[in-house]
Amino acid sequence: MGSSYSCYVAESKGTKKINHQIEAQKEDSDENKLPMKHTFIWKIDGFKSLLKLGEGCTTSSFNMLGITWTLSVNPTDRKSRCKLSKKHLSLHLGANPSSLSPNFVLETKFKLFIHDQKDGKHIEREVSHTYMTTSRNSRVSCMILLETLKSPSLGFLVNDSIAVGVELIEFKKVPCNGVERTSFIPKNKSSGSFSWYIEDFSQLSRPIALSKPFEIAGYTWKLRLEPESMLNKNYVGLYLKIENKSASQLPSGVMVQAVFSIKRQSQGITADNSLSNKSLYPYQDKFRCNFTDQNGACWGYSRFIRLEDFKNPSNGYLIKGTCTIEASVCIFGSENDRSN
Repeated sequence: MGSSYSCYVAESKGTKKINHQIEAQKEDSDENKLPMKHTFIWKIDGFKSLLKLGEGCTTSSFNMLGITWTLSVNPTDRKSRCKLSKKHLSLHLGANPSSLSPNFVLETKFKLFIHDQKDGKHIEREVSHTYMTTSRNSRVSCMILLETLKSPSLGFLVNDSIAVGVELIEFKKVPCNGVERTSFIPKNKSSGSFSWYIEDFSQLSRPIALSKPFEIAGYTWKLRLEPESMLNKNYVGLYLKIENKSASQLPSGVMVQAVFSIKRQSQGITADNSLSNKSLYPYQDKFRCNFTDQNGACWGYSRFIRLEDFKNPSNGYLIKGTCTIEASVCIFGSENDRSN
């Protein structure tokens, strides 16, 4: 039981065909799973042409379980914003706005996969996502290194074609509980920055090094640096930590944005964004979150930058053991939930 259709991706020297197929197959019943296997398979012919585009592409709409979906692929995605990080093929599943309503949310669990066309196996990533009018796309899942995908000894890329897809595992439409969220954004936002100069990176305490306390917006913070991330030793971990006393004073749900930067150094000069030479720009990442009243809690990245990239002298992050890490913190306000 299923259907198939085709579309085309335009390119300068003609067109390449992209085939789509939806399958629904019977499987053993499970009260926590769908009684049928609902799978969408997307075969992309002309993978080299997709690479030349330099960006991802998205399927036309397809229907499963009464919801209109789209599947997006990006063959040159990166796990971090560092341009030196390796390229991956990524996937994410989107729900069409016409299928969503403020009156309900869709609680889903599904598998994103890339098919090995030689042995019939998959590389899979299981994803859980709640779709609603304000959250129509799942998180992006990096599936496989591009260089691994292109390996002729494997079966992911065959005759310039790949096959990717999604399988719905659990699906539940849940009426909204009538919660209304109001954000209070003050006219004069509170912000500040802190610079942490590290004289000898190799002598930092392990597994966690803490900066000296600094004050921004009336609260006391520290930077928490993991020279070898506790979750992955191939990365540097970096977090913003609020001191216990300040945590008890910070309103629950306050909206805080932090920008982390590792400055590039060249001939003793610390680089910043005003420089015209882009190779000297700092390595930077940003997050925004709602802080809770958990004492001593940290927010940030377990994989802020690859350790290999950080230590590479040609990148200028770590020069003769020294580096400079900056954090810009901005408090926008707080959010309150009110039941209707």
